[in-house]
Amino acid sequence: MDIKAIIIETDRQISNSVCYQLNENGFQAERVSYIRYCRDKETYASYDLIIYMVGKYDHSDDMPIFSRPVLFVLEQNDLPMQKKAFTLGMAD
Repeated sequence: MDIKAIIIETDRQISNSVCYQLNENGFQAERVSYIRYCRDKETYASYDLIIYMVGKYDHSDDMPIFSRPVLFVLEQNDLPMQKKAFTLGMAD
């Protein structure tokens, strides 16, 4: 059984790479913009995993409530990005 994953992107180049790697390793992954995800949340309710890419140009201060596990991926590993990710709901 394939695991369906949705990647909410802020950086197309990085999300393309992540999506490619997941698909090469047995996942059914696709990318979607944050705005499209918020507009069509019910469309993505059947996904097993949500990967949210927190980028420096991310303007999603009001994160939606997710009903699935979320894997946060930081575009940059610096303190302001980590603080932003924690305010969006990252646990560790």
